[in-house]
Amino acid sequence: MSLEPMDDGTSFPNKVNGPSRHLSLVDHALVHLYGVACLYRWKDVGDYASLVYERGGSVEEVQGCARHLVVYVLWLWAMFGCHDSIEKGQGWEDMIRLAAMIGFYCYNILQAIPHDTPGKVGGDPGNAFGIVYQGVEGAVRDKVYDADPVLEAWIQSHLYGDVYSSPGLTMLQKQYLTIMGLVKSHMMEQIYGHAFAALRFGATEDALKEVVDIAAFLMTQSSSSEDTEIFRKAKRTIDMAVIKYKRGSSTQNADPPALVVDQSSIRIPMRNS
Repeated sequence: MSLEPMDDGTSFPNKVNGPSRHLSLVDHALVHLYGVACLYRWKDVGDYASLVYERGGSVEEVQGCARHLVVYVLWLWAMFGCHDSIEKGQGWEDMIRLAAMIGFYCYNILQAIPHDTPGKVGGDPGNAFGIVYQGVEGAVRDKVYDADPVLEAWIQSHLYGDVYSSPGLTMLQKQYLTIMGLVKSHMMEQIYGHAFAALRFGATEDALKEVVDIAAFLMTQSSSSEDTEIFRKAKRTIDMAVIKYKRGSSTQNADPPALVVDQSSIRIPMRNS
């Protein structure tokens, strides 16, 4: 993939959805990086990771993006896609594809990142789940528990307790990446919840819709997200989240609580002998 100069002095792959309009330059690059990996476009991963660095992103942000994708997107697949695929007789095919995703993504990104980037491993799960789903935490937990009680426990302790609580990415950046993955997976209900959380973390409506535009560009190579119903529906879902956010009480729209993390669990695990 060739790199072309950008008027801010950086360069970007020619398959980028234009210059950033509402996202920061780093967040714009991170969403593209996350998106191409969600779409199994392994040959593009290195260029987009380089773009994050070139725009001032850190090793911790690229590492956080990689860790978030490997764990979070696999959870989305396991929680929703797996059941649908098995019902359609496609379970094994998707499992093989999933294994390839882990292998190729780790090979292309994780091996190039210094191994001295700590993350949260174990310890108290903290409050990440609660501040993402503020106000509806109980209902979300009940819904996941009804689907699979073991997954509900893992989501609490690992997905949010470790991955969402790890340093490297802000909670807002994690929402942008999550929404990118949810658009790719056509998961409107989840887009609504994470868009609402993103608004509480400081996102604008335009920035959230720019994430959808990036998803549309990466998935269709079209410069317009209005050409396909799934992207129009994603934007309408964001509209509903914005309406709810604006109608909410001052308490509901207040700054979310600070992320509480067990600092003793921010570490680099020792390899078991």
